[in-house]
Amino acid sequence: NIYIRLGLPALVVEADSGAIGGKESHEFMVITETGEDEVIYCSNCGYAANAEKAQSAKATIEDVIASRSLEQSEGAAKQFLPLEEIATPRCKTIEEVASFLGVSTNQTFKAVFYSADGEFVFVVIRGDLEVNETKLRNTLKCSELRLATEGEVSEAGIVAGFASPIGIKDVKIVADDSITWGANFIAEANRRKRRNSRRS
Repeated sequence: NIYIRLGLPALVVEADSGAIGGKESHEFMVITETGEDEVIYCSNCGYAANAEKAQSAKATIEDVIASRSLEQSEGAAKQFLPLEEIATPRCKTIEEVASFLGVSTNQTFKAVFYSADGEFVFVVIRGDLEVNETKLRNTLKCSELRLATEGEVSEAGIVAGFASPIGIKDVKIVADDSITWGANFIAEANRRKRRNSRRS
């Protein structure tokens, strides 16, 4: 009522409870062109949540295939293709790898490394997405979460920039659910300038 009387467009949105705890938390957010947070809102069902809390559907492999050419779609439609190691010279970023191999970034794996209460964590997420650290902290149920240092990555036996969850042992791996919605991804090969691929 206060926001209505002030003439401010506000939403009640789901939010992360953070250090306060509890299963549910909501906050009032005023809709503006600039601000410190983002709201995910559905005009059809009325669902609203801030970016830290929001749950959203991710593009399925069928969506990815539908956005491609006929030739690309026919190759991608074959499920669980054999694992193939390929060279990717002069490719340093996910965008460069995807372009070199003729795929979208949502067909690649991204590796991000964290320290959760002192434990090394290997996070795998689709290449076109970013890690939501609030959700990761809640998943790990840790109090301190930060990006791992170069020394911690090296100590874990991982080559930064060329790391893959394939074949990694004795390391906690957390995979984003976006990975379960697809198949035949491009991943690093744990060797410089090489990638693992499940593609035709």
